[in-house]
Amino acid sequence: TEQQSQQLRETEKLLERYAPELRSIVLASNGEVFYSPFLRQRLKEATRERYPELEYVEIISNGLLFDEKSYDQLQPGAASIRKARISIDAGNEPSYRSVRGGDWTRLLKNLEWLGEMRAAGKLDNFRLNFVLRRENLESLEDFFRLAARLGVDEIFVSRVLPWSDAGL
Repeated sequence: TEQQSQQLRETEKLLERYAPELRSIVLASNGEVFYSPFLRQRLKEATRERYPELEYVEIISNGLLFDEKSYDQLQPGAASIRKARISIDAGNEPSYRSVRGGDWTRLLKNLEWLGEMRAAGKLDNFRLNFVLRRENLESLEDFFRLAARLGVDEIFVSRVLPWSDAGL
């Protein structure tokens, strides 16, 4: 829509204006960072040449497209990713299918790759997020086991809030 195009132009202007001062960039989306052409381009450009004070890029993602192929395609900026926050909301395939509907096998492969990135020191922080709901409560223990196996630094468990309680 025209409103979205205008928002993207405004964001580009702000990034340009503050480029000399930015120390961190957090890329998130109502959809998926690695699906959005706009965010993919911002990530690709997230270098010290463009942002001289840049210390790190943080990614908030559902993890399905955050894989080695995307990481390689989005160089040189993807090398600036130092924090990964992956929202999975499940600890096993049945719960994941129920609350997210995505490809559990693909997600696990990507999470294992991110765990390897963290173990190799290519990430400074790797976190898994879980929004607790009736549909996924039974998988919480599996979520904790998965996080331990992957070597994540943090887990974040929150409860789902109705829109009226979320302060929106």
